[in-house]
Amino acid sequence: MESKINIGRNLEKGVITLSLLIFLSGLLTLALLFDDDLLSFFRAQQMQRQNYSERALLLQKMMQQEKQRLCSDLPLNKKIAFRQVSTTLAGAEDMLQYSVWCRYAAIFKKTPLKPNNEGLLEQFVRSDDKADFKNEFASSSNPLVPTKEPQLYWFDKTQSEREVNGDIAAVIIAEGDLKLHGKGTITGTVITGGELTLDGVTIAYSKKVVTPLVQQYNKWQLAEKSWSDFKPQNE
Repeated sequence: MESKINIGRNLEKGVITLSLLIFLSGLLTLALLFDDDLLSFFRAQQMQRQNYSERALLLQKMMQQEKQRLCSDLPLNKKIAFRQVSTTLAGAEDMLQYSVWCRYAAIFKKTPLKPNNEGLLEQFVRSDDKADFKNEFASSSNPLVPTKEPQLYWFDKTQSEREVNGDIAAVIIAEGDLKLHGKGTITGTVITGGELTLDGVTIAYSKKVVTPLVQQYNKWQLAEKSWSDFKPQNE
C-alpha cells in the first residue's frame, strides 16, 4: 500500500516537473523571439543612422561648394539685411536639409545725383560694408590717370590728396578731407566725409558712370557662422 502511495507521489512530481519544463520552454521560446525582434529593430536603427550620416556628409560637401552660390543667386533686395536659404539632398526620403544665412552688403545707401557731395559721406555711403568690397576697389594710384572702364576709388583718412592727370571716369569716396589737384576732369561724382578742395580739377556728373557702379557694389554673401542643420520655418 505504501509503495503505491510513493508511486503516486512520484508520478505527481513528474507531471509537475514536466509542466514546469514545458512552461520554461515556452518562456525561452518567447524570449528568443523577442530578442530576435529586438535585434532586428536595433539593426534597422543602426542602418538608418548610418544612412542618415552618409547623406548628411554628402550634403555637407555639397554645401561647402555651393553655400556661397546660394547667397549670390539671391535677387538683390535692399529692404532686408538678412535672409535664410536652404538646400535639400536629392532623393532623401526624410528631406534632409541644411540652411545658411545670407547677408546683404552694399557700398551705397542711395545713388548720388550731383557731382560734388562734400561732407555727405554718411548720407550716401555704408562705411560698415567697406570690408566686404575692399578687394574690389580700384588701385588708388597717384596721379589718377584715365582707365578703359569707370572705377570706384576709396580713400581713407590718411589719403587726403591726389593728383589728377586727364579725364577720369570714376566715383571717388573719401572718408575724410580730400584735395584733388592737377589738370583734368572727374566724370562721375565725388563723395567726402570732410572738406573737398579742387585745384585745377573739375567734376562733371555722369549718370552713365555713377549708376552702373552703384549697382555693381552690392551683393548677397554668406554670413559668418550661419550653418544650420534644420529647415527654415519661413522661406
